Parts: sequence; C-alpha cells; structure tokens
Amino acid sequence: MANVSVEINGRGYLVTCDPGQEDRIRALGRHIDGHVRTLVEGGVRTSDINLLLLAALTVADEYFEARAAANPDQARANGSGVPEEELARILDGMADRVEGIAARLREA
Repeated sequence: MANVSVEINGRGYLVTCDPGQEDRIRALGRHIDGHVRTLVEGGVRTSDINLLLLAALTVADEYFEARAAANPDQARANGSGVPEEELARILDGMADRVEGIAARLREA
C-alpha cells in the first residue's frame, strides 16, 4: 500500500491507496478541496466535517447529473439517473467515508 498526502481547506490528510493510484488520489483531493474552498469563499462557516459533508453532497450531485445525462430513461424513473440498487450502495459508501473522515478529524 502507498501513502499519499492530500490537503483539504489548508489541512493535510494522509490517505492509504493501492500502489500506482497516488496521482489519482491527489487529483481527487484537489477536486474536493476546490468544492470546500468554494463553500468557504461563499461564506459558509461551519466545522471541517460539515464542509466535507457538503462537498461530498456536491460531488454526488455532479455524479447524478452526469449519470442522468448519460441515461435519461433511468433519470426519469427515479430522478437521479442511477439505478436504485447502485444509488443505495453509493450512499452507503459515502456515509461510511464521511464517518471515517469524522473519526480521523476527532483524532487530529
């Protein structure tokens, strides 16, 4: 496993990933950081965990919009463009990740 440092809202986080995925993780971190910075610059004042949650929801919304554009029939069926089973899996995964981030923030 490889360790990668990503910076979100001026704070460094160490992420473990598969070898060869380091650049991808850094790019994903920059994407999330961009969303967090947009929130902060827009006047949102809240905890780091809430900023990360809002950024995660924004990214999920972008994903749903992209999926809806790629699959308009499915989008009409449930409004998200994502099959319901996959939607449940995605949301469960996001919840797990947010809980993990919250735990790491409490330890920091």
